[in-house]
Amino acid sequence: MATVIEEVERVAGKGSVCAVVTYNVSNMRKSWELLEERLPTLTCNGCSAHTLNLLLKDMFGIGFIGDVLAKALAITNFVCKRPELLYHYRAKQRQRFGSRQRRRTLMIPVSTRWYSKTNCISCVVVNKEVLRDVFLNAELLSRYSNATVKLNRAHAILADNTLWTEARVVLRLVNPVTKVLGTLSK
Repeated sequence: MATVIEEVERVAGKGSVCAVVTYNVSNMRKSWELLEERLPTLTCNGCSAHTLNLLLKDMFGIGFIGDVLAKALAITNFVCKRPELLYHYRAKQRQRFGSRQRRRTLMIPVSTRWYSKTNCISCVVVNKEVLRDVFLNAELLSRYSNATVKLNRAHAILADNTLWTEARVVLRLVNPVTKVLGTLSK
């Protein structure tokens, strides 16, 4: 890597390369030391976006925050994995928010993008009333008698008023990190 940097500086001018950004893995730290030893004006550091994703991962590992995510995910999975229920959910969204207004859909998180867990919670909170309306439709829900345990859990989660307060607290805690992560990802 030092050879490549020296070649670039030969073409672009001495000191034109001032930093190297890599993943934060331990073998890169040794590379940083070697580079900084050979090129003293060089600064090496880890990718800020990667660091923030790791921070979010750790935050979602905290019991309270993880519990809120688990509840939001239980609701999201129950609705999204049942096409007819998802259809009724979207219809209720259109009634509530209008067809032209942008509405937030439920989001199943992606394991490598920790901010998607924040989006999962946020979408459940934004659609609280829509979800409650959908889960009041006994005729529709009677079709899911084969998933009684999951249905009962979803009902209990939606009826738990503390969830909504806790979810807003979680969103306030992770919001600064996700905002910076969004800025870095642009």
